Amino acid sequence: MNNERHPAVIALIQALGLSAYIALVASLMYRIGDLMPTPNSPILGISFMLMLFVLSALVCGSIMLGYPLLLAKEGKIKKAIEIVGFSMIWIFVIMLLGILSILATQV
Repeated sequence: MNNERHPAVIALIQALGLSAYIALVASLMYRIGDLMPTPNSPILGISFMLMLFVLSALVCGSIMLGYPLLLAKEGKIKKAIEIVGFSMIWIFVIMLLGILSILATQV
C-alpha cells in the first residue's frame, strides 16, 4: 500500500503554513508601533525592515521550496515540480479568498 500523499495535499499544507507565517508577520508589523518606541534614527527602522525582509525570504523559501528541493535531489523531479505548481495555485486561491473576505466586509 502506497502511503505517499498527493502533491496537491502537500502543496496545500505548505501554502497554509506560509499563509500562517505571513499572517503572523503582518500582525507583528501592525502591532510593532504599540510595542516599541520610535527609534531616534530612521536608519534603525530601515535596517530592521530589511532584516525582516531577508529573514522572511529565507523562511518563505524554506516552507515552499525545502521539500521540493529534497525530492529533486532524490531524483523525483516530476513530483517536485508538481508540488511547486500546486503550491502556487493554493497560494493564489488563499489570496483570492482573503480578497473576497475583505470585499464582503466592505459591503
